Amino acid sequence: MQSEPSTGTSQSPIPQRLAALRAKMRERGLDAVVVRSTDRYLNEYVPEDESTRGWITGFSGSMGDAVVTGDRAVLFVDGRYTLQASQQAPDFESRTVTLGTSIEGGWLKLFEELPKQGVHTVGIETDRVPSSLFETISAKAKELGLQLVATAPSLVEEVRRAAGDVVKLKPAPIWPIDAQLVGRTVKERLAIAHPMFDQEKLDGLLVTALDEIAWITNLRGLHFDYQATFRAQALVRRDEVIVAADPK
Repeated sequence: MQSEPSTGTSQSPIPQRLAALRAKMRERGLDAVVVRSTDRYLNEYVPEDESTRGWITGFSGSMGDAVVTGDRAVLFVDGRYTLQASQQAPDFESRTVTLGTSIEGGWLKLFEELPKQGVHTVGIETDRVPSSLFETISAKAKELGLQLVATAPSLVEEVRRAAGDVVKLKPAPIWPIDAQLVGRTVKERLAIAHPMFDQEKLDGLLVTALDEIAWITNLRGLHFDYQATFRAQALVRRDEVIVAADPK
């Protein structure tokens, strides 16, 4: 969703944040890092005060990833956010991906420029990248001779905590949905997975996508805008679901 562009200020904290991130990169031996707009739950709509991409760029749009090197900072957005990105993130080079190109496709294209600029080691927030995308990134990096390094937890989060800017999560309810309303009980949903467990010889399946957790547990929550989900991870076994969530 597009937000009202900020008017900006001469006292912008972004240059200082970028300097701290680059210091952390040097400490880890990284020439570049990718900062994604999503969170560890792969949400598109991340609460603004929790967004690492928003914190390091100043850009508040729902979609847009950044690549930071020792001397460059590039923000990739789609056509909805061209004006907003240029106004909210003046410390970044804003690039609008062409129609039909994903945000990820935009910064993967940028990877082709990096070796010529002395970039050889790239940090990737692996907890914010689905496995299919990571395979694509790995193939691109191998083609270009780039080394990928997992940065989980996020380097931006580390820098943010070091600056004393700690995100305080607001409590929100989680509640069960009657099986008559959603069509199946949890036991019935688990039974659907039994053939897959047998075929793949699995004892359990780790589920991180929040809509999938809501579906398999018949639980809903109000932890994020625009969706009835809750912060959690789930281990799905043949006859039970073990949910790790805030006990409050």
